Order: sequence, then structure tokens, then C-alpha cells
Amino acid sequence: MKKHLVFVGLILSITLIVVATFQYPGGSALDKDSPGFSWTQNFFSNLFRPVAINGMANKARILAIAGTALLSMTYCLFFLNFVKKLPAVVGSAFIKIAGPSSMVCTFLIVTPLHDIMSAMASILFLLTMVMITSFILRTKLVAIKLACSTCVLLFIIFLLGYVRGQWDLLPALQKVVFLSMIFLTICLDYLTHAKHFSTIAGA
Repeated sequence: MKKHLVFVGLILSITLIVVATFQYPGGSALDKDSPGFSWTQNFFSNLFRPVAINGMANKARILAIAGTALLSMTYCLFFLNFVKKLPAVVGSAFIKIAGPSSMVCTFLIVTPLHDIMSAMASILFLLTMVMITSFILRTKLVAIKLACSTCVLLFIIFLLGYVRGQWDLLPALQKVVFLSMIFLTICLDYLTHAKHFSTIAGA
């Protein structure tokens, strides 16, 4: 069971968040009168608001916060487990610190500190995934090399869109990045082993 904790944590956290989307009253940045939660118009952060954008009490909040808390803890576990597969070099130490730190910031997104925590979580998570990708690129895991590179690129595109204020495309892209990262995390958790990194001498 222990080796499946990350998978189980991801599935449970996603389930909580998805159920929360069905309880969101409505409203988005593009249309404050839109009904319910739209996967192409709403951000996940809309689920954390005490009052929905349409002005109604947000019944989705508790489940969304619970899902985010579980997701953050699951990713902390994933990062700490993944580091154990790596050689004791600077890069692995960075992942061990920056990965869990990004998840602390991710959970704090549900608080009034949303804006600054969102920025910090994004930067730390991106740097962590870039470091993980740098290790993967030095292995013979061709498919995972492609998956890591694609996910990092998608995340960078999302962040650039956020900086440029392309709000019409960002909600949908957020879901693509989210699901891609979940898939990649499961692959990294199950398909990588210490032997794949045994030839890496430095970072």
C-alpha cells in the first residue's frame, strides 16, 4: 500500500476538487452571471472564495480547500520519495527543499495571501520540475523525457499567458497543465527507479 500512497492521494484530491466544481454557484471573470463552474472560464482559485463571483454563498469552498490540502501533502510525499532515487548531489537537495516549499505555498493560495502565494508556488514548482527534468534527460527513459519536457513547456506557456493577461485562454490552459502534471507525476512515481540515475555523477 505504501508504494501507492502518491497515486491514491492524487486520485482522492482530484475527486474532492471535481466534486467541489459541481457545488460552485457560478460566475467567472469573463461572465459574472455564468452558471456553475466552467472548466474553460473559471480558475480553480474561484472555488476558494467564501462568496462566488455571482454573489452567492460558495458551497464548494470546504471541499476545494480539503482537496488542495491533500494534493499539497501528496506532492510533498512525491518529491521526498523521488529524491531518494537520486544521487546525493546539489540538484537532489534543491528538489527536497523547493518541492515541498512550493506545496506549502500552493496550500496558502486558499488564504487571502492568494496572489503572492500563487506567484511563489508557481516559481518554486517550475524550478523543481526543471530540476527533475534535468535528471530525467540524463537517463534512457525516452518517453518520460518527452513527457517532462512537454509539461515544463506547457507550464511556462501558462505562466507567460498569466503575465501577459490572456485571461480568455488561461482557465482552459490551467486544466491542461494540471492534468498533464498529474499524469507526469504518476509516471515519475511508478516508472523511475534509483538504477535509472545511478550513472549521474553531478548536478
